Amino acid sequence: LVNGWRRVMDVRYNPLKYIPDPSLQTYFMLVLFVMWSAFFALIAAYWGGILGNYSVWKSILLHLSLIIPIIITHAVFRGAEEYGHDWLIKWRSEFDK
Repeated sequence: LVNGWRRVMDVRYNPLKYIPDPSLQTYFMLVLFVMWSAFFALIAAYWGGILGNYSVWKSILLHLSLIIPIIITHAVFRGAEEYGHDWLIKWRSEFDK
């Protein structure tokens, strides 16, 4: 359980460790945090009855609100793992011009 938590939530263990700039690691973790918080708030609102009764459209929305954050999280982690250091060097060279 601890290893699973660290693999996702700790930048020392998750793929964001390949981005050498701690401020960018923090930025990406913050964006992912806000996205997942919105998903969990939507789920809580649904189960709490705030969104009303069941409907097919609400079910589709809830399922998409789970699938889309998973895809985005996977893309961020995969991109950091594959292009983390190279991407940062390229970005800094363009920024310094």
